[in-house]
Amino acid sequence: MDSKPKILIIGGTGIFGTRLVQHLAVSLKADVCLFITSRSEAKAQKVADSIQASIDIKGVGFDRKTNLKAMFADIQPDITVDCSGPFQDADYETALAALASGSHFIDLADAKTYIEHFTSNLNEIARENNLTAITGASTTPALSANVVQTITNDWQQIDKIELAITPGGKSKVGPSVIKALLSYAGREIPIWKNGKLDSVFGLINSKIIDVPNLGKRRIVPVETYDALYLGVRHNVISNVTFYTGLESSLEQWGTICLGYLAKWGMIKNPLQLTPLLIKARSLTRPFTSDRGGMVIFISGSDAQGQDVTTRWSLLATHDDGTFVPILPMAAAIKKLMNAKIETGAMIADKALALHEIEAEMQHHHITTEMKVI
Repeated sequence: MDSKPKILIIGGTGIFGTRLVQHLAVSLKADVCLFITSRSEAKAQKVADSIQASIDIKGVGFDRKTNLKAMFADIQPDITVDCSGPFQDADYETALAALASGSHFIDLADAKTYIEHFTSNLNEIARENNLTAITGASTTPALSANVVQTITNDWQQIDKIELAITPGGKSKVGPSVIKALLSYAGREIPIWKNGKLDSVFGLINSKIIDVPNLGKRRIVPVETYDALYLGVRHNVISNVTFYTGLESSLEQWGTICLGYLAKWGMIKNPLQLTPLLIKARSLTRPFTSDRGGMVIFISGSDAQGQDVTTRWSLLATHDDGTFVPILPMAAAIKKLMNAKIETGAMIADKALALHEIEAEMQHHHITTEMKVI
């Protein structure tokens, strides 16, 4: 790379894009130039100007439907990061354009289909151009898969994996997150059950779990790549499930109702409710906290063949939970800048280690704990 690498952050004015820029502004030691995009150049520049940093941050106007190739030709980034989402119906046009321009590529996708076919669609062009393309550099599957791998590295067998994310109610949520959540409403989503791929209905069949340092939270099943990915990778004997839970009971029961209404065909297109849910969240936020977290339970046989259940948990306070999804991207950016990731297309957990992601947490009110229970 040049002496002053260029990092292009698509969706840089959204919730996660802004968090990534804020994080890099305090954690990057190298002299770089960050380009953050929005459909409105004025909006992008306003966000850029609002972030105090010793590195250069520039706002650029960008609409991938009209000027995708022109933007890459103009900026010529060394690393492109896609924070835009949602990825449930996304294609690989942006990633392909980035690689064709000579830029590495990273995204924070958690959508099953997108991640499942990422490597086969991008590996050849990435290798031909001596570049790296990384998907899933977010809470799931980068962080979740690395937690499982670290804990069970010497285990003889994994019986069950249960994952849950429970954000604080005061955390800001953008349209892409709401759209991703609504895309699961009332439709069949994959889970790993009894050692094979199965399905349940999204946002339905809730249950209550006890989250360390947060207390009891109601959670519902959502679609991620983890069910298939972790089930096959670790030959899980029983189940792999992924849940999410909202702190506000009103919000949580509201999404459950939406799940049933969508399942029964009473709501044809849940995504149309996105603006309404964003407004509703503004009403519940004053009655919630700035504390959120994540918990992973793993049961199986350890290196000595003894039955064991290990719990890994994450706690985010001071409304720092929205930084968690961008930490794997930050870790990947730094490794790419130091040429420490092999070329080709890959899922993020192949490029990162758990300690590298957790190292990014030191800049925020985020802590983790691992315990045998």
